[in-house]
Amino acid sequence: MVTLIILTAVVICLLALLIAILYMRNEEVQVTDKATDLADILPIQTITQDAIINGNGDITVGYRMLLPEVFTLSEKEAEYIHERLEALLKMLPAGTVIHQQIFYYTGEYNNQEYSNNALIAENNRHFDGKEILNSYTNLYLTFTNGKKNGKIRKSATNTSLLRRLHYPFKQPYRDYERRMTEMEASLLNFENGLASIQQFEIRKMNSKELNNAVYDYINLSYDTPVEDATEKVVNPMAITQNGEMKIGQQYVSMLSLTIEGEHLHELSVPHTGKARSYGGNIEIPDSIKSKCSMLYPVGLGLPFNHIVNVVIEITDPDATVTAIGAEKDALNYITNFYPPAAEKQKEQRLFCEEITKFDYQTAYTSFNVILNDTDKTSLMRKIALVQQGFSFMNQSSCYVENAELCNLFFTNIPGNARANYRGFINTTKQAICYLQKEGMYVSDTKGHIYNDRFGTPVKINLWDYPTLNNKNRIVIGPSGSGKSFWLNNYILQSYELGRDIMIIDIGGSYRSMIALNGGKYFDSTEQKKFAFNPFLCDRDKNGKYLYIDTTDAESADDQIKTIVAIISYIWKAREQMMPAETAILRKSIIGFYDYVNNSSVGQNNERIFPDMKAYRKYLQEVFKKRMSDFEKQKFEIEELILLLEPYTDGELSFLLNAKENVDIVHDKLIAFDMEDASKKEYFPLVAIITLQMIVDKIKKRQGMMKELIIDEALDFLQDEKFGDFIAYLYRTFRKKEGSITLAAQNILFLKNMPSGIKDSIIINCATKIILDHSEHRQNLPEIQSVLSINDEEIYMIESLQRTDRWREFFIKMSNDAFIFRNEVSDFAAVAFDSKQSTVVRIKQLFKETGSTYTAINLYLEERRKQYG
Repeated sequence: MVTLIILTAVVICLLALLIAILYMRNEEVQVTDKATDLADILPIQTITQDAIINGNGDITVGYRMLLPEVFTLSEKEAEYIHERLEALLKMLPAGTVIHQQIFYYTGEYNNQEYSNNALIAENNRHFDGKEILNSYTNLYLTFTNGKKNGKIRKSATNTSLLRRLHYPFKQPYRDYERRMTEMEASLLNFENGLASIQQFEIRKMNSKELNNAVYDYINLSYDTPVEDATEKVVNPMAITQNGEMKIGQQYVSMLSLTIEGEHLHELSVPHTGKARSYGGNIEIPDSIKSKCSMLYPVGLGLPFNHIVNVVIEITDPDATVTAIGAEKDALNYITNFYPPAAEKQKEQRLFCEEITKFDYQTAYTSFNVILNDTDKTSLMRKIALVQQGFSFMNQSSCYVENAELCNLFFTNIPGNARANYRGFINTTKQAICYLQKEGMYVSDTKGHIYNDRFGTPVKINLWDYPTLNNKNRIVIGPSGSGKSFWLNNYILQSYELGRDIMIIDIGGSYRSMIALNGGKYFDSTEQKKFAFNPFLCDRDKNGKYLYIDTTDAESADDQIKTIVAIISYIWKAREQMMPAETAILRKSIIGFYDYVNNSSVGQNNERIFPDMKAYRKYLQEVFKKRMSDFEKQKFEIEELILLLEPYTDGELSFLLNAKENVDIVHDKLIAFDMEDASKKEYFPLVAIITLQMIVDKIKKRQGMMKELIIDEALDFLQDEKFGDFIAYLYRTFRKKEGSITLAAQNILFLKNMPSGIKDSIIINCATKIILDHSEHRQNLPEIQSVLSINDEEIYMIESLQRTDRWREFFIKMSNDAFIFRNEVSDFAAVAFDSKQSTVVRIKQLFKETGSTYTAINLYLEERRKQYG
């Protein structure tokens, strides 16, 4: 059977392959300049039954690997992955080759989504065409043919480029079916073991995908992966007179690891230098404190097209020790006059002792980076950055290949990694440190758009993330960290996703965004808009008030609990209610509803209207007379009647006696600005009643997703009397397809709460979002303690970076932690800006134009003129 890739090679027939100087048996061999058919030197016989079979009869299977996001692995997780991989490699027979091939390439972000929302449209335009970094990883497992597997036998003369055996036109390896049957058990064990690593996802490549992978590597088209290589033509390859290698118009270079660093690590804090000095627009994180795979400085840490190859060949430990021993003995005659030889012998002896003592599996490891560019000057700059990257990778050293570049390029063709001879002897425990264990963030199909740590826009499904058991969240952002900015962007996108949004805020941070989206804004300075009636509820067909919910046993008496919380606050303020007082108060409220439902007054026999005035009158004239002596002893009814007077006949009578509550049922975007009310003693009442209005709304908005955001208006949570109400609030939102987000500057708001309320909030908030704490690091221990953030996650929070255009934030959804960038367009940034100077100027321009959209554009124009 002739492989698909070979058919492609035959189509192009003669490729310009000019080989310069190659080493053979330690002698320079001059190869004359002539064109050579790719088929003469391609090491692959065929691709069949989802496997690559090369000229030596080696059989290779491939996998696409989906890796966890970079900077998210903890030390414990990295150790777990390392141990599992080490155990997997130890199970493989000697001679087996593991080849990880990772492709990194730049591209443009294309946003085809349309929105008639001005802010979203501006953001879409901002991201469209943005330069981004992409990456994908293939893993190949090669089972070798022959009885001498596992011995160290590496020679440049054994590669297909020199041997010219014309494999494709010879009989394919005749025993491959038997060999594939023999290796089936080992392959199955490897696949199951790899798939069982919970941080990894793997998918076996079929014959077409393998063929495409070979083509993309040989053709250097990995940045635009082909869908069907049989329809493509391979670019011609050439070696110029001065030793430069070209594939098509691309100059090629390779840097091979020659000297390992002093210490190898599962995870390490990368030293990235100024990789952006290359000149691109991709902002690689600099001086980052988060830990990642050891190869990061030459992998994701380089913002340009390149390939990293990690080849690990399992060797026989006894054969390896014997070979090293022979090399050590050969140095005996020079140790007396050449001290480095004695040092070399010492290292060899210690290495062999370690292998024997700890039963390590030995390996022959190769590591290289392949670069390509159409411009030689640009390629030289890239080479310099890769050399710097090697030095950052645990102080290792590399060699820029020249005479053997083309030969080594061919040894890294998928299925041919066993031919790679530019390597070194170590153990699988050491070799695994070089493997890439992390990748880029994979965007969800729907969700909020943020940027990953490389500036790539990605969608994050904060609503239906798989591991979340609830949809509620806590946001902690100190002053100056961009909390209101983050919330504005979050709220805007939630609204665009079709959710009903309700905001309780102190400070007016959302006025511009609300105005641009045609939302409803309630300002507490306008008292008429903040008039409520906690006693109003649904009525039956006969007009009786349904204060008990007979449709839901769990929520049956929520209306009563809310009124109890309000009246108990008026009565006891910050004091604790006694159980008997709570029971009698509850009894009085139920009695009042029964009294109202069975009353008739006036000429039209209308029922008494339930409000705070009517309730106080009921206490004076009815309930007081019905109380037993014991109840009078436990319940200071005269005190309660007195303390209710300001809310019925005094300066606060406007607050709790509305004839109807504000209708917000069908409003999709609402903000309650509590700036004025928050300065009043009755603020907790306003907060509770506003929340009750919101609860009534979400009960009536069936089938709609709803979000409540409470930004800083959290004082009422400090009162233990509101504990039942808070539990009721979370329970109702959970059942009615809603979520609650609490935002504060400091975690102390939560720490200082009564334990019952604090526990209720923490249990019900599976998502935690922490903003920049670089100027408030003293608060991190409290955050760690209260929100159960582990040490690795604290390191992630400490690594948050910011620029004038974006700010990073930490997010933990259940047990999964990530870091993203919050970035928006210039237009949206002005709309979200809470700085007083910006807010004041936008208000002035709004008064002049009558349009928030026009006001923001005028402001941007003023700023451009000012700063150029």
